[in-house]
Parts: sequence; C-alpha cells; structure tokens
Amino acid sequence: MSKTLTYEGVVTRVRDASAGLYELDGAVVLCTAYTQLHNGGRGLREGARVEACDVHLQQSPSPLFPTIILSTCLRSRVRVFEFSRLSAPCSLFSGSGNLFLHLLFHYRLRLPEYLWVCDIIRQLQEKLRPSLVRQRCLTQHTESSSHGVTEKLLDSSLSSLSDGRQERDLYEEMVANPHNCPLRAYSPLPPPWCLPPLSHFSSLACKSQYVRRKESNRSLDWCHYCLPSEDISPPHVLLGVLHASSSGILQLRDRSSSLTCLILPNSPIAWIGCVLEVRQYQLVVETLQRKDNAIEQRNR
Repeated sequence: MSKTLTYEGVVTRVRDASAGLYELDGAVVLCTAYTQLHNGGRGLREGARVEACDVHLQQSPSPLFPTIILSTCLRSRVRVFEFSRLSAPCSLFSGSGNLFLHLLFHYRLRLPEYLWVCDIIRQLQEKLRPSLVRQRCLTQHTESSSHGVTEKLLDSSLSSLSDGRQERDLYEEMVANPHNCPLRAYSPLPPPWCLPPLSHFSSLACKSQYVRRKESNRSLDWCHYCLPSEDISPPHVLLGVLHASSSGILQLRDRSSSLTCLILPNSPIAWIGCVLEVRQYQLVVETLQRKDNAIEQRNR
C-alpha cells in the first residue's frame, strides 16, 4: 500500500509534460497524470519550487524509473510557491488529444503500468520520429475508430493487464472515506517486453551462444549464429519501417540502424513503407573470415 505525504522540492527536469512526469531535486519523480493541473501546469518549469500535498508515495514501482515516485490523485494538490528564475521553456499539460491520458483511462492503468507505457512511447519516438514517422502519428489520440501506431503496439498487453478491472468512479475517489483510488495499492511491474533500437540486435546476436553450424573450405571460413526471439528475456520486439532497396533487398529501419529481412512465407509488397511490429523472429549473423583475417559480417 502507498503512503500519502506532503513534499516540497525544486523542479530539476521536465521529463515529459504530456505524460505529467517531472523530476524534483534530481532524485524524485512527480507524476501528475491522475489529476488535473491548474492552468495546464504552467508554473512547473525547471527551477520552480513546488509543494505537493497529499501525494501517494510508491517505492520502486518500476525498474525503468527512479526509486521514489510521488503521484497526485484527485485529492492531491500541487502548488507553485516560487516561480523559476531560469529561462527554461514552458511545457503545458493538455488533455485534448492526449494519448497518455487516453491510455490511462481507457485501460484503467495502475502507476507501474503507466510508467512502463511512458517508457515504451519514449522508445518509440526515439526510434521513428521525425525522419520516419511524424510526431502526431505517435503521440496524438483521435476519436476515430482505428487505433494509431502506439495503441496498436500496446493494445494486447494493456488489455491483458487491465482485464477484469472496473471503471473508475471519479466522484468516489474524491469524497469516499476511507480514501480509495488507483494509486493506493500497487505491486512492482517488470517490463513485459522492451523496444530496443535495431542497432542493439546486431550485438545481441553476436553475444549469443547459439552457434548452430560451422563450415570451412580452402579459402573461406564461414559460420553463422542463430538466436530465436523466444530465447531473449525480457522479450525484445522488432519494430521499424520496411524499406526495399533498388536491388530488391528488404530492410527494417529505424533511426539507429537497419536489419536485412527475409519474410516467410512471402513478403507482401503493400507492407513497404509501413511500420512493422515483429514478435516472432530469428536473428542470424553470418561471419565470413578469409585467410588474411579480413572479417565480413552480415546481419539478418
């Protein structure tokens, strides 16, 4: 069970204003997603001194974030009693079209789950924007019936995590005694899966111990390493934009690197230019070593 307290500190970093995540005193994370900030949190800039009253203290709810997380509920209050003297930009929290709030309410997320979602969205943006996918396609929620890239990626995982939970009663959260809100009870959540950059997969396969075959001849030494996705823990999801070279080679790309792909049983042409999510795959690294010790590696 979480404890409620009052905390006073200085905003040292705005982690993500859209997600309602701020850093206090360089060590504590303040999450305001479960409440509504006055004026969109206009005063929550780096250098501002704030007081968070009746906030919930959770220790180590997620290995992806610092140990201490303070979260505001509908009974909490955040007050800025000394404005920032720094020339820090003002990042406002808006509920209109906010993907973080949509996921929070639609899937009835607890804090550990919400923090994992925030980290996945951060990884997704680092992988794809702005050169491959526009920002609004990743972080903006629309009322259309079709999900965007981010919600399609998270939907099955969040549905299983929130299965059986009741809709939130906001009135009861404000006035009920004893107090009951989604922040009271929690249990740490190890990441169900992660979304590393594609550059990470090359080194991952090279470090594996799954050497399946080695062949030699007079002038060429050839071997390959094969790493099935089910042998990686936590599960690593492959995600990128599918491209085709002028020679017809298919590649999965993000901002960090690209991986040559062999899609079986066939490769639909319609997928080229689309964002692909791959959960079942095999990483193959081929190594060609000639007698002059020149080494050529090809990753697939």
